[in-house]
Amino acid sequence: MALVEFPILHWVIGIDRQSNQFRFEAQSDGTLTATADALSNSLLAAFQAVSDLKVIEYGYRTVSKETDISPPVGDVAGEQKAQMICALEIETPPQPGQDRFGRINIPAPKNTLFLAATGDGNTVVDVTNADLLTFLDLWTSGIVLPGFTVSDFQHILDPSIEGNIKGKRITRSSKKG
Repeated sequence: MALVEFPILHWVIGIDRQSNQFRFEAQSDGTLTATADALSNSLLAAFQAVSDLKVIEYGYRTVSKETDISPPVGDVAGEQKAQMICALEIETPPQPGQDRFGRINIPAPKNTLFLAATGDGNTVVDVTNADLLTFLDLWTSGIVLPGFTVSDFQHILDPSIEGNIKGKRITRSSKKG
């Protein structure tokens, strides 16, 4: 695998007097990810000096791409997903019968994420799998910062605590053939 970083894309979105949106984009050649924030702020200030649009959004995006885009070897199907149902953090500590959950779907899950390779366990996620717990830690607050969110910008509860997560294998069809 040879992921190569592509130029960073910066953008400014503004609206005119009729609320029509306009997007201005620029790619920064050779900019390091560490300096992209400063460059994006510079673009915003310079854009506002030359445009009367009301800026409603600005930002940047870094992208790394695989140079070899040949399909993976083996039976890898993106339509197969490990659907994780995760308890969400709420204002107070979780109560019995908590009903606030978020969903995280993992496409083409490894067979090691399930209780068994065949039979009934083939559709049930092993919620003690170390790789899965490390993955889900990215959605918790305080473990990996700043952390991803699900639903309405909410974090999930610690996935290593029994009952906070459950999962199953699902199939979602693809329209791409």
